[in-house]
Amino acid sequence: GEGATCRRALFFSRAPIGVDRQTLASLLLRGGGAADPNPGAPNPGPNPGECAAQQHVGLYAFRPPSLQRFVELPPSRLEALEQLEQMRALEAGMAILVGEVQSARSGVDTREDYEMLQRVWREREGSARRSERAKRAGATGI
Repeated sequence: GEGATCRRALFFSRAPIGVDRQTLASLLLRGGGAADPNPGAPNPGPNPGECAAQQHVGLYAFRPPSLQRFVELPPSRLEALEQLEQMRALEAGMAILVGEVQSARSGVDTREDYEMLQRVWREREGSARRSERAKRAGATGI
């Protein structure tokens, strides 16, 4: 899009990162986590503007040599900790470029997600074929 830029990823996590300490304390308190660092102070709750974290929507494209290097790397410490294979590439010094999108649909992160996506594709494909047959039948007067 207009003005779109790509930047190098620094880190990926399933947890909120890039959150200021006050917002993190509010998030933890609401989730039954750590004690309030300022007891008695008003808790305004998290302000989304104070969080630099964004939802990750991954679409990966590799040049052949990079893909070969990636698959030959052993799993990394941060990959195991975060359960995110992107961390393997980052820890090995590989660059991952990131950009922003206006909206995103749900991800395909598990075998169940993949199987659901296959069902949706098959249903849409079948629906498109039926629609095309109906158009042809209407055009020929069958």
